[in-house]
Amino acid sequence: MARKKFDPDALTDRITSDRALTSEKEAMERFWMPQTGQGELELNIDSIHPDISQPRKSFPKGSLESMAKTIKSKGVLQPIIVYRAGTGANEFIIKSGERRWRAAQLAGLLTIPALIKDKYATDAEISLIENIQREDLHPVELSCHVLKIIEEKKYKHQELADLIGKDRTFISKCVKIADFVKNCGAIEELVNMKNLNGEPLAMEHFILAASQPTPLSGMALLKKISSEGLTANKIRSQQQSKGGWDSRKAVRFLRGVRKKTSTLDSLSSLPVNNVLIDEIEKTKKHFTECAEALAHILKSYRGEGTR
Repeated sequence: MARKKFDPDALTDRITSDRALTSEKEAMERFWMPQTGQGELELNIDSIHPDISQPRKSFPKGSLESMAKTIKSKGVLQPIIVYRAGTGANEFIIKSGERRWRAAQLAGLLTIPALIKDKYATDAEISLIENIQREDLHPVELSCHVLKIIEEKKYKHQELADLIGKDRTFISKCVKIADFVKNCGAIEELVNMKNLNGEPLAMEHFILAASQPTPLSGMALLKKISSEGLTANKIRSQQQSKGGWDSRKAVRFLRGVRKKTSTLDSLSSLPVNNVLIDEIEKTKKHFTECAEALAHILKSYRGEGTR
């Protein structure tokens, strides 16, 4: 008997019919539909619909045309937020961003960037997502905002990353920058730093500054970047050519200090006079303090916090 040719349309009709099994619907959702909680996706603009319960019904034509013009030249800078219009339906309802969606239609776009969230996401969560997705938010302000949310809402890095549609490394970078800003205590100065073109410094610049051994050296690096117009790649190549801060060398040095401290412990048990014992204890204390300070610097350099 000849095998029946696979017909995807027939399969779809069967799955969406009243007689379809639950397991088949779940399979369709899993393999054929974008899933809630994924990162930013490009969705078919015709598969998205406005929320009929949305109180705002009027969108001034002039405002939409102006936004459409911007979208034509720069694209949609901030994804809209949608939720699925029901189990088994590859259709979406707008949770936030209807104005952007309408302007994208005017601009002739076929797809639009979107984040698929739960239908019952709170206003606070939507506000958080939109704030972090804003293109005009300064890296320092963004990072401090992320750290504040983590501290207030007790999010784990991965949880927050999933919520806003970013990867975990993005959240870790933000936390690292925010810790650097707190240690510097100069948020306004950092926000106002510009490159030679008068533009704010990039996120990668602040990551490099936060990776320096101390906040003071990080600030010095940012001032150099600002005055000389250095790119992040240029800074890295300069540091490598100068044999700059090398965490691997620091780790080896730290191990050496701890080994010397251990050796001093064994010397303390020898039958020596009290004066020599005092000198050994002072030296041991000095080595211990050095080891603790270096361990703290390495922890800050790698962005390893307690969170």
